[in-house]
Amino acid sequence: LRLIGVLPDGEVIAYFILQLTVPDHEIERYAGYGITINSETTCRIAPSVLDAYQNQGIGSPIMAQAFDIARRMGYEHILLQEGVYGHNLRARHFYSKMGFREVGIFVPTWSAGRPCHDMMVDL
Repeated sequence: LRLIGVLPDGEVIAYFILQLTVPDHEIERYAGYGITINSETTCRIAPSVLDAYQNQGIGSPIMAQAFDIARRMGYEHILLQEGVYGHNLRARHFYSKMGFREVGIFVPTWSAGRPCHDMMVDL
């Protein structure tokens, strides 16, 4: 599912993807943290707001809408897709404000050695 923030002129400024499945590699990574992921009650989200529009209150209502949709579909947890870079303090703060908690740290092959933080929220 896609939730899109659009200005009156049609410019897309936010794009959130709510994925209703969790891939095996993420289930395995969370298992390494001692967290069992049930793919029937857990989905994941990939949020994005253009840099120029961050810190303006745009992401919060879209994230809240994604939470509501997931809840109504019977999901109990949402994972942050592939985590968030550890050095991205602004994003980590936003996710924490929305109720996500950090559950582990990993270094993906695509991150040039930069650690990522896995985060999840209970609905």
